[in-house]
Formats: sequence, C-alpha cells, structure tokens
Amino acid sequence: MKELASVSDSKENTAEIVTSGDNSGEHGFNRLTTDGLRAFVEQPLLSRVVSPEPAYIQFAQLFPRDSEPQIREGDGNRLLETVSLSESDPPISPRMWTMAIQLTSSGTLEADGQRVNTGAMRKSEEILRLAKLTENSPVTLYVQSVDVNRSDSGEGDGMHSVKKPIVSTYRVEGGKVTLVEQRPSQSPQTDLESLIGRASRRAGNGHLGLVIQSHGTAESGIYGDTGKLSLEQLNETLARSLRVNGRNALDLLNFDSCSMGNLDVASSMSGVARHMVASSELENSFGTDVDGQNMTRTLSELLANPKMSPHDFAGRSIQLARQGANDDAGNLVPDAAGTETLAHIDTSKVERLTKSVQGLGALLGELMQNPAHRSEMLKLIDQLPSFGNEGGRANGSLKPERRDLGLFLDKLDEAIKSGKFGAVNSVLIASVADAKAAQRDAIAGYHGENYKQYNRMSGLSVLLPGSTTYSAENLIAETSPFGIIAYATDSPKFANFDSRADFASGLRSEAEQIDQQVGGDRISTMLKKISTAQTPTEFDAALAQLKQQLRVSQESPAGREIERMVRLQANETVKDHLRRRSALSTPGWRAFLLAMQER
Repeated sequence: MKELASVSDSKENTAEIVTSGDNSGEHGFNRLTTDGLRAFVEQPLLSRVVSPEPAYIQFAQLFPRDSEPQIREGDGNRLLETVSLSESDPPISPRMWTMAIQLTSSGTLEADGQRVNTGAMRKSEEILRLAKLTENSPVTLYVQSVDVNRSDSGEGDGMHSVKKPIVSTYRVEGGKVTLVEQRPSQSPQTDLESLIGRASRRAGNGHLGLVIQSHGTAESGIYGDTGKLSLEQLNETLARSLRVNGRNALDLLNFDSCSMGNLDVASSMSGVARHMVASSELENSFGTDVDGQNMTRTLSELLANPKMSPHDFAGRSIQLARQGANDDAGNLVPDAAGTETLAHIDTSKVERLTKSVQGLGALLGELMQNPAHRSEMLKLIDQLPSFGNEGGRANGSLKPERRDLGLFLDKLDEAIKSGKFGAVNSVLIASVADAKAAQRDAIAGYHGENYKQYNRMSGLSVLLPGSTTYSAENLIAETSPFGIIAYATDSPKFANFDSRADFASGLRSEAEQIDQQVGGDRISTMLKKISTAQTPTEFDAALAQLKQQLRVSQESPAGREIERMVRLQANETVKDHLRRRSALSTPGWRAFLLAMQER
C-alpha cells in the first residue's frame, strides 16, 4: 500500500471512490446505483477471459496523491503519525449489519509475467471499492489491513531492531472511506480488540460479523504478519472485546483462512460466534482473480440485501461457492479453486457433535488395544485423503494430518458392520450413528469441489494421522546418517559424475559422524575418491566402494549402536509429536489417537 489517506485535527479525512461516466468496473455494473448493485449480485457466474492487468484497483485510485501519511523526523527514524478518531459522529441510520474485516497476511505472486498482491493488500483494495455501494445503506464495513511494506522503526537498534507492520483501519459507510486508525501493530490481540470495539459500538443493536483473513492451522490457531494467536487466545480476545462492548457473541465469524473448518476450531468458537464459515482445506491464491474466498462478492450480497439473517448470510457464502464465486474466472485451473471446501457451521449445535465424537473416541481407544484392530484402523485411515499441510516431514519434523470427519465416520461404519473389527459391536455402531447425526445437525451448509472427494466430505476436519505419522521407520531413514547416505547413493539426481564434488561435500558431516563412532575414516575416504574421480568409470567404482563400506560400518557393533540411538530418538519424536498434537483435541479423541501409537 503505497498511498494511504491521512487525518488531521482540523478535518476528518474521507475519500470517495471516483467513477467516471460509464465506468464498468471489474464486475460489469455501469452505474453504482441500486439497479446497478442488483445487476451485479444477480448476474450469473460465467467463465470470462482473464485480463493480463490486475483485476483490482490500486490505492492511488482511491485516495488523492497529495494525501500521503504525515511523516516526522525523530532520532533519525521516519515515523508515521498515529491516527485515531473517536468516531463521535453517529451513522445516518441504525445499522442492520456491521462487518469487521481483519486482513492480517499479505503476499505476492507472479501472474501473467508480473507481480501481483495477494492477501491483505489485495483484499483491502477490493473491499474499499465497495464504498459507493454503502451510500444510503444500513451496512457499515470496517476494514483493518496490515501493510508489511511500511513499518515503524521498531524497538532496539541496528540489526536487533524489531520492525512492526503498520495497521490501518478504515470505516466504509455512507458512500465514503474514512481512515479511523493507523499505527504500528501492538499485538494480534490488541489489533483485533480495537477492530471489534469500533465495529461493536457502531453496530448498536444490529448484527455484528467478523471476517478474519490469516494463515490458519486448525487446532493450532491462526497467524499473520503481526504474530500468532492460539485458539484459546483467539477465544479470549473475542470474548473480552465483545463483553466490554455489551455483546455475548458475534452473529457471524468467517475464517478466510486455511484449515479452520475443523471440529476443534468450531468447538472453541462456539462460545463467541453463533455461525461460522470456514474451509477444511488450504485456501488457494493464484492468477489475478483467485485469493481464498471472494469477499468482495460476499459483502456485495450483504449490501444488496441487508435484511439477511446471520444464518442466511452464512448460507449465502456457501451458495456463492457452489456457483463458482471463489474459482478462477477463466476456468484456467480445472482442479483448483480458491476454496475447495467451504462449510457453514451452526455453532449452537457443535457441543452435541463434540460430545458425540469424544464418546466415539473413547470407545475406539479401547478397541485399539487389540493390535489387529489397530492395524485395520491404519488401513482405513490411509484410504482417506488428508488435507494439505503447510511445511513437510523432513529433518525430524512431523506434519499434522487432518481428514474429513464425515468420510471417516462413513468408512468406520462400513468396517464395523462388515466385521473388520471383530464381532459386530452394537454400542460402537450406535456411537457412530450418533456422531453422524450430530454432524448433519451442525453443518448448515457445505460445498466441496467435484474432485479429490471434496464433494463427498462433510465440512469439518479432525486430527487423524495415518501410518506414515505413527510409524518411525520413515523418520529413521531421514535422520540416520546411514539412511541419508544410502538414499543419496541410490539417487541419480545426486549421485552422478557431473555433480561429484557437491555430492561428496553434502554428505561430509554424516560421513564424519559414522567414522568418528565406528573408527577409522572409511566413509570419508570413499567420499574423497568420489569427489576427485577423473572419469565416470572412476566415479562409479568409487560409488560402489562407498556402498560396500557403508554396509560394513552399519553392521559393525558401533554402527548398530548408532542405529539404535537413531531409532530411540525417532520413536520419541513421534510420541512427542502425537502427545503435543492430540493435547489440542478433546479427551476422548486424544485417547483414541494415543492408543494408535506403536507399542
């Protein structure tokens, strides 16, 4: 965000979006009038050609060029003036809806040969374009956006200085955009409390909604450019800021974030939000017209019909997803969408679902005491697709595995009734049936894309690791010096004559570890031969000798001791990972997950 509005003591700064003549904008309406708005929201979602130009307006088009933030000199640092309006001016009419939109994570990607904004910067530009549509409307939008490209000098000095992103909050109301607050981020909690406070006070007796655009990690919470919030911290922050402003709960909480369509998330948020919209899968950003949920379209629906109830507004988000609002407009990527899953959760029904799943988990924990049943359960889980995870399993790290609760319950029901877990257990069958019924009751609406089984899913994920996570064998291969060298020698990508020096250099530390404990310098000597080979024939001969010496060292008493220690560490890593991850789940489900560990 290169150009923003500023506020002075003498004049409230407002900026109206300028339109000229028959300006047709991105969504094809010519005049920003009631008729134009109706045409916009009622138009069919058809494929269209993607322009090579970014399909969003720049801030320079929202605000005059001469309205840059004021800057002062101080201690050699250029600091932004802090902006904070008391907002003593009442709205022109009582608010039917006030939507707080927090945009915490920015990024860029390359599309059509140019870098385009994604996340906070892009979405704030798009949403502020809706200003004219708020004219004579009983709807107010508050947009809080983080700008990582602009920050204060931070605390400390020199290389130890901590930069703080600038957080700007805009009120979009009555056809105008007003910058009501601008300052360095203080903390994720403080930023959110400030936003909720302003929106709550403006809302009066009307409905209050919140959109959180961030990086989501399901049961682990959310994080953005200003820091992390666990589910517990998020719940406490929302509860406190709502309570201070005389409210019990949000009418709607929409996570425009990865992975937050999760049972533990829904359970945590049930006390602070009456309805929740979220995706179980990672939300995608690609091209010039896909960036998670199409919040511009969703908010435009509210502006067109401000009498929508919270239930209907949440449901409309799911309907728009079904119609392709979150897909790439040109259908350029047939097996990818901004939100491949999206669910509307009625949080008043989540307590029953949580208790049902907890009870089922307790029964499954008892069933898994039988090794044969545990083996059968791992086969069942491995058949289910897992949702995407940020990061990967390498160098001793493990990633969580989340799977759709509905698919799991269906497969589990079939397996129990077919006798795969021994004698048919009527109590267990009844527990599965109760969980399925509670799930149907809690999911008020769901959309899944027609690929990768998304259309067969339920809308809520649960932590459900498969054999890869529970088994330490893969982790042993990744962390054992013998396994690392063996993998490299069998890989044509690494073990080839042209990259012989890099090959030897990359394995030096593993070779030294083995030689130090086994004695001698057999492995290091072989690597030196490989790096100095003059011909491919010499290289191949040295590589064969390395493999032979590796086997000899591994089979020695010292080599076996190295492998024993690696195995102990890998098993402990797996157990610790499962303990930490399962601790975020309900007690009954935790008992099931821990019972699935190897014994």
